[in-house]
Amino acid sequence: MSLFSPQPRYRTYTSFLTYFSFFKDLVFCRLNKGRECEELKNEICRRFNVTNGECLPQARLGIYLAVKALIEPGQKIILSPYTIADVINMIICAGGIPVFTDIDPKTCNIDPAEIEKLIDDKTGAVLVTHLHGLAAPMDRITEMCKKTNAPLIEDSAQAFGATFDGKWLGSFGDVGIYSFGRYKNLMSFYGGMVVTRRVDIRDKIHTEISSFPYMGGGQICKRVLGGLAKDLATAPPLFQAFVYRIFRFGHLHNIKTINRFVETELDLIRK
Repeated sequence: MSLFSPQPRYRTYTSFLTYFSFFKDLVFCRLNKGRECEELKNEICRRFNVTNGECLPQARLGIYLAVKALIEPGQKIILSPYTIADVINMIICAGGIPVFTDIDPKTCNIDPAEIEKLIDDKTGAVLVTHLHGLAAPMDRITEMCKKTNAPLIEDSAQAFGATFDGKWLGSFGDVGIYSFGRYKNLMSFYGGMVVTRRVDIRDKIHTEISSFPYMGGGQICKRVLGGLAKDLATAPPLFQAFVYRIFRFGHLHNIKTINRFVETELDLIRK
């Protein structure tokens, strides 16, 4: 393969066995009856040295449940502005008030010095997001939270398996959240997990999640089939032979259309 051959921007971490396992469970009506979630939870708790965990349909639900379990309605949640809108929405839905602090431009992670300026007796929790697999400075943040008695939530959706000073990310705070979404490094199309050493938080989250309905099979199938289509489209031989050419044609066509529109507008202005 030439070094200059077009390559897809990203691919999912899947294989033939990924899809075979899903469709086997679908055929045998095991989507909501398997033991895999319990096995996954136990294995992660064992490896990451945490005592409690709970599997979730999506990681953003973990943000909601963690905030709801830790704060009183109306309390502030200090977090980075460099995150997805769903995180903000979950904080608001759980009764928290998002308060944004600045980030370290070298890592794009939250800056502890900026947290210190905002943290006070009205702070319900500090939410740390570990972006792009890079750990935030957890020694300083953990010490600060202990001094002010502020609960610490770790959004480790992009940092599953990463460590800081030999300790797993997600295991520093009161609650850690992991994501197993379609483009994460541990992928299950949907899914997430919360971990905690606090029994009271575990009980609150478990009670709430137990009342939620199972995700519909049709919704899961749609996500899996979408993943299969993207896997096929980004397979290097198919991507180089067809998909890249289609996107390139569309891009060039759009440029020509825009140029024609600009020229027309300029002609009208000149007249």
